Amino acid sequence: MPVMDYVPDLLRRKFDQYTSLSQQPEEGWGDSLTQGILGLAPGVGQAMAGRDIARAWNEGDVSGLAEGVAGLIPGTRLVKALRKPANELIAGARGAMNVPGKRATMDAAEQRLKRASGPEDSPDSVWKEMGMYQDTPTNSKPYSGMNYKSQHMKWEIDDSKAVVKADFGKKKTWSGNLEDAIDHPEFFQAYPEMRKYKVKLHNSDVKPEGVFKSKLNKATGDYEQEIGVRNPKDSIRSTLLHEMQHAIQHSEGFDPGSDYKPIADKLRAQMKGAGEKAIEEEAMKLYKRNKGETEARTVEARKDWTPEQRAAARPNTRAGAMDLDPAEQTNFYPYLGA
Repeated sequence: MPVMDYVPDLLRRKFDQYTSLSQQPEEGWGDSLTQGILGLAPGVGQAMAGRDIARAWNEGDVSGLAEGVAGLIPGTRLVKALRKPANELIAGARGAMNVPGKRATMDAAEQRLKRASGPEDSPDSVWKEMGMYQDTPTNSKPYSGMNYKSQHMKWEIDDSKAVVKADFGKKKTWSGNLEDAIDHPEFFQAYPEMRKYKVKLHNSDVKPEGVFKSKLNKATGDYEQEIGVRNPKDSIRSTLLHEMQHAIQHSEGFDPGSDYKPIADKLRAQMKGAGEKAIEEEAMKLYKRNKGETEARTVEARKDWTPEQRAAARPNTRAGAMDLDPAEQTNFYPYLGA
């Protein structure tokens, strides 16, 4: 039975358009899954790959050129379309440098987003096909001389096999290096310098909290990073991942997280006469609006998603579990006039 007999009528009609692919605009090819199915038909996959190769050659895109050559193999395009990323922690360019091929993929994704020549270059298409997205800036002004409005390219690290291995024994606390607190090869491949970050874990349900700090050691002149988590043992993993996201933000220059306590202290000076409850409620609202905290909450929210759910929605969207739109996010320092 001819291959095309397996293709639904809609795709068969599209196939008729591809009899002269060299004259067809790429946006007429349909989504990546449609292209993958059509690519199984004799000659169609090779024609698509030929166009990819020509485009990559003209743009000097080495990664795209390699993908185009791979596309000459029947079925490659369909396999790529069906592949689902299973990811959680949000990483950036520095981490990508340590993962073979990841930086090349990031650069190619950024070029596609800049080109924006059709649906295949849309943020959703680039995310589904390449696992990359471009950050959306907030309306906040930069502070402390740092420009947090830059639109970083981002990707996700697979957390599915990450396991907390800190052994509390009969104690309520555990201290050590991050590499001894959690088994997470993918994370440490991207950020090997974080293996020696200091970690303090507290198995407690009294005032659960997490914190990431980068502080100056006056004796050595070096900055030292520390993660602290106080949570019941069965929820330490989630909070630890949240704080590891703040460590990534610090390393990559992403919008940082914030601290509820300084916000409340600032508000007490500004909201004189207001009750403590009103101050605490307002402080919590500002804390939750912080972009770095919003991103870290997104990491926690997606940790139990299936690969299909993650692939269907970018992390920086409402559909992707971000609980605030970019226009609602801010950083409490400029918001409070500091």
